[in-house]
Amino acid sequence: MEETARIKLFLKVIDEPIVNIKKLMKLSWHGIPFSIRYIIWKYLLRYIPVEHKRVELVLKKKRNEYDSLQKMLSFEATEIELKTKKQIKLDLVRSTTEVPFLFHDKAQEIMERVLFLWALRHPASGYVQGINDLIVPLFVVLLQEYSPLREKNVFEDVLEDDLKKVEADLYWCLSLLLEHVQDHYTSNQSKIFEQLTSMKQLIIKIDQPLASHFEENNVECFQFAFRWFNCFLLREMSLEKGLRLWDTYLSDEDGNGFSQFHLYVCVAIIEKYSSKLMNMEFAEIMQFLQNLPSEEWTKCDMDALLSEAFILYKRFSSSDTHQPLSH
Repeated sequence: MEETARIKLFLKVIDEPIVNIKKLMKLSWHGIPFSIRYIIWKYLLRYIPVEHKRVELVLKKKRNEYDSLQKMLSFEATEIELKTKKQIKLDLVRSTTEVPFLFHDKAQEIMERVLFLWALRHPASGYVQGINDLIVPLFVVLLQEYSPLREKNVFEDVLEDDLKKVEADLYWCLSLLLEHVQDHYTSNQSKIFEQLTSMKQLIIKIDQPLASHFEENNVECFQFAFRWFNCFLLREMSLEKGLRLWDTYLSDEDGNGFSQFHLYVCVAIIEKYSSKLMNMEFAEIMQFLQNLPSEEWTKCDMDALLSEAFILYKRFSSSDTHQPLSH
């Protein structure tokens, strides 16, 4: 179906007095047109209410609340807080070079304020590397509401008041996203290691020859896949493909797209290259899996990967054989 026709389908759903979120999820699972992604993600993240007439009111309230929270940051920072701020700054300059505007001073300051406030309000986990990657897709998508550009001069096009709205929305959307995966970002990141164990167990179940080959070559999932879970594959593919992946993650009816379905996407990637990996030894396997040829993936490849992951998810997600997945 062409893009214009798909946009019409989405608009029909969100123009209803009460948005049918299940219908919206079903549509979004197959990818969201970029020009309307900013509004659809706000619904999928439950940032805005399904009642059409309440949307503006809720947005105004959340944006005012964010302003109040930011005003609290004007106090003297402690030594630990200064250390957090320094780490955030260091991580932000390593953002993806695909999006030039991320390196504009204004963008760096917005992301720094958002991440620092989130860290202060979530002392149990605080700021952990990896969270800086998650802010990028959200920022790119939310800024789309005010400018389709991604160049460094995009800020010349966007009014200061609109930038403030984007910043507030960015904070709340990031907070809502992290609610589902906050245990990925505790100091020891134990949830990620749980998922890596689940990954190994799944490979044993669905591809015993590959599991044995990995064992013979001393290949462990954490050696190549830690980053896959820490950054939700954003560093393994182009931003466009990452956004497409997140459309599906955000469309999971039970809200488990990031916390559970992602595991099966990672396993589906391994399976996609199973026969190739069988002919490699340790160094080659590592080199290949740490540098996936994702630039070759077409839209059809992405759809096939997600469909394969969904089949695995439905087949194994309630299985007793990998306990780390249970709540």
